[in-house]
Amino acid sequence: MRIAIPTPKTGRHWNDLKHLRPFKLFTYQVKHANGSLRTVVTSGRPGFDRCGKFLGYVGIARDVTDQVAEREKLVATEENLLQAINALTASVTLWDVDDRLITFNDYFRMLNGELLDYSQPGITFEEHIRVLAEKRLKIPPAQIEDWVQWRLACHRNPRG
Repeated sequence: MRIAIPTPKTGRHWNDLKHLRPFKLFTYQVKHANGSLRTVVTSGRPGFDRCGKFLGYVGIARDVTDQVAEREKLVATEENLLQAINALTASVTLWDVDDRLITFNDYFRMLNGELLDYSQPGITFEEHIRVLAEKRLKIPPAQIEDWVQWRLACHRNPRG
């Protein structure tokens, strides 16, 4: 087997081998006998005898070609999804199970331009609507809590 694509990481790996250091999760590609490129991940540690003489490396290698292909397919699918939601003239947001913002489309970005500092991934839905109520909708402070509770109820139990 030969390394198909040398990289700076490859150089570090060879340096670790030269200095008999352990290595972890080194990823490289090899050309299979059938001509296809396979992606392999390997980890190892040097072995020595009682006198300190180097005996070789003990480790494990895994062919992760299928996982890499699946990851690339997932990335491509995510990019297609983002392109599709960005083409919409409707605000689209994705929230996780903890009600934290994951992503949003360009239309949401346009609508919330002045609030983008308060609308970044990780913010909770409640935090987002509180900022919206205060800064954009200009709801009087005495009415904000009622509006927030109403909006949270609509968010948690959507109808129509």
